Amino acid sequence: MKKLILLLIPIGLGLAAYYFYSEYNRKPAAMTELKSVNVFTPEELYSEFKNNEASSNEKYLNKPIEVIGKAIAVNKGDDGVTTVTIDSGDPMGVISCEVANTELQKTAIIAAQDNIRIKGICTGFLTDVILKNCVIISIDNKL
Repeated sequence: MKKLILLLIPIGLGLAAYYFYSEYNRKPAAMTELKSVNVFTPEELYSEFKNNEASSNEKYLNKPIEVIGKAIAVNKGDDGVTTVTIDSGDPMGVISCEVANTELQKTAIIAAQDNIRIKGICTGFLTDVILKNCVIISIDNKL
């Protein structure tokens, strides 16, 4: 019986080590492969968060959503993060989309007033609706 236990302990430890190693090195799913919870115009998304932030957080927080609207600007911050700003139709805020590193070449062809379709993870609402890890699906039929 002792021999069996002494044999099973290293096997169990090996399986546990393999599991933890594979989980630690697991990559997140590609944004392009995730199904969007909803597709919004910027006006719809902004007004939904502005009118009822708690309900919107419950429905969309940390979930992939798509926005189709007019780009205002593309900015690269000091930290190297590129942000595409989409007009929300409200002077108090915008849809702020932090672009994934894989999409940086696409941001170079975005011009002000281009219609774009972008997908990202909704991380909430401050004065702007924030999307992170965004991928650009289309830009005025340029892609």
